[in-house]
Amino acid sequence: MMSKALSLNRLMFFVALCVVFCLMSIGFPVRGDIEEAIVAEYTWTAPEYGTPVDHYVAQLLVNDVDILTIEDLPSEYVSVEVVYGNKYCIRVAGVDAQGNQGPYSEWSEPYTPELGPPEF
Repeated sequence: MMSKALSLNRLMFFVALCVVFCLMSIGFPVRGDIEEAIVAEYTWTAPEYGTPVDHYVAQLLVNDVDILTIEDLPSEYVSVEVVYGNKYCIRVAGVDAQGNQGPYSEWSEPYTPELGPPEF
């Protein structure tokens, strides 16, 4: 069983971000009258050294400009609604029970959901 721990050494290998994207219909309009959007699911691997991780904080970078912070993630997983045509990257940091946050991981590879062909 892997130990959940916050590394004091800049969390080397903190996140081996395994970015998993799951297409789901969620019913709000994007790009005109097409009613589709998707949910991106991100998972990562907990660090193996340091103080135990109580929860995680994630930052979502949108189009290299806006950073959205997602706090109090209880596990190595988060799903976020994304919009077609925008570019997304994510990074995470562990927080121990005393509230000490470790450094953020590197940004993930960018993901830009593209609108597929219409369904007939």
